[in-house]
Amino acid sequence: MTNIILSIIFLAIAMSAVVIRKTYMHLPTKELKRRAKNQDLHSVQAYKAVAYGNSLWGLLWGVIIIFSAIGFVLLAQKIPALISIIIVAALLWVAFSWLPSSRVSDIGESLTRLVNPTIVWLLGYLDPLFKKISSVTSNWSSKQIHTGLFERSDLLDLIDAQQHQHDSRFSDEELEIAKRALQFDDHIVGDVMTPKKRVKIISPNAVIGPILVDELHNNAVKNVLVRDSAKGPLLGLIDYTRLDLQRAGKIKDFMETTIYYIHEKDVLSTALQAFYRTNHPVLVVVNDHQDLLGILTVDNILAQLLGHIPGEEFDEYSSIEAVAAKHQKIPSPDLEEQTPVNTEE
Repeated sequence: MTNIILSIIFLAIAMSAVVIRKTYMHLPTKELKRRAKNQDLHSVQAYKAVAYGNSLWGLLWGVIIIFSAIGFVLLAQKIPALISIIIVAALLWVAFSWLPSSRVSDIGESLTRLVNPTIVWLLGYLDPLFKKISSVTSNWSSKQIHTGLFERSDLLDLIDAQQHQHDSRFSDEELEIAKRALQFDDHIVGDVMTPKKRVKIISPNAVIGPILVDELHNNAVKNVLVRDSAKGPLLGLIDYTRLDLQRAGKIKDFMETTIYYIHEKDVLSTALQAFYRTNHPVLVVVNDHQDLLGILTVDNILAQLLGHIPGEEFDEYSSIEAVAAKHQKIPSPDLEEQTPVNTEE
């Protein structure tokens, strides 16, 4: 009877070690360290043990193996072999199949907090020994851990899962940008360009005046095509924001005559390369027959990559004073009214 009681105790200790190991491994070490830095009490205590790394896992595996072996031996001495085998198989299934796949329980967390000081104390003495053992056994197995990712769709699935993870600290915008970046080259220029029907066409001989400036500024697309007729050759481009009532002359005096083209079927990474090589903010989109289909701008690319043009509504980049003052802190009125403290007393 004594052997059976002892075997139950030893097996219970082994199972407890499995539960404690699972609780320690519930969070990656980096995340546990972050929470400890933020003064989360439970994380601070747990990290004292997890920081030992392989020494902690060696200690827990040692407890699991030794106490399991002793418990099984004592159990086999007092009960029939068949029953002993069934009990052993059930315990192995619980320890290495059911427990690892189950959620971390409140009981497991309470047990871990209870024994954590003892574990930390033991590791303080046993860490040098485990480090020597680890240095010998480290060459027996590969240190590279497979990510489980094989292609882009796997990474997209991971981002989708992250969006539904309750304790995720990624913003929806960050995850959406990551997805858009991975899917960037799934799109071609024709998908994101501004079509020709939305781009205003103007004659090079149009005289700049209040009516023309107002008409152009009311147009949603700031880049204007310059040509003599609707089907005539493209003569140039002009950004209407360059035009105001102080300008005098004709459109041909201010238009950009250097024109760069891109094919509607080019992928967006090719478009980015074109922007980089030409150092030009607008590309004219054509097809196989050299027909003009629209224009492509850096804004089109950013909108596809980011979903929107990020940032605050600040447009005074031409003012050095406004830019310099952007990040200046305004003193709080409450702080100004406080009586200074005399630190000399």
